Amino acid sequence: MYAKKYTDLEIYQISVSLAGERHKTIHSIPKYWEIPESNQIKRSSRSVPANMTEGFGNASTASSLLSI
Repeated sequence: MYAKKYTDLEIYQISVSLAGERHKTIHSIPKYWEIPESNQIKRSSRSVPANMTEGFGNASTASSLLSI
């Protein structure tokens, strides 16, 4: 069975949930303790679901890739 929407994918739902948790954790760190990597962690946690959304929108299938 194929997903009709990217939001139907269980892995997408998990990645969104984890991104939210990471974002909350980073924001709970006091500014004077914030590490330089905090910004990178925020950006990377949002990129996973965004990349999945973009990939789903491309509608790439095995057959279309094999025809190249």
